Amino acid sequence: MTRKLTRLLTRLCLLGCLLLNSALQAQQSVSVKGTVRDEKNDPLAGATVTVENKSADFSAVTQTDDQGNFSFSNLASGGPYNFVITYQGYERKEMKGYTFSMVNPSH
Repeated sequence: MTRKLTRLLTRLCLLGCLLLNSALQAQQSVSVKGTVRDEKNDPLAGATVTVENKSADFSAVTQTDDQGNFSFSNLASGGPYNFVITYQGYERKEMKGYTFSMVNPSH
């Protein structure tokens, strides 16, 4: 029986998205951290999280840790980025159209 992943990417913590300016790179980059949780708000360890930007021909994949946390670093600012989360026994969850931009860290 397939269970829906509710609050999955809502818990993605895009609100807590860390935007980092890399002094070592000419291109601006961002980092995204989040947590994958089930409908009971329990963390899902070992979920597969994919981020992709089709217009830039880019994708990256990671697994959540024991607390359901994941992170992607050095993503090019801009977008649109799509996030896909899969976990055995759950429906695939996809959220589309996220755009990231740099912020001035001194403000």
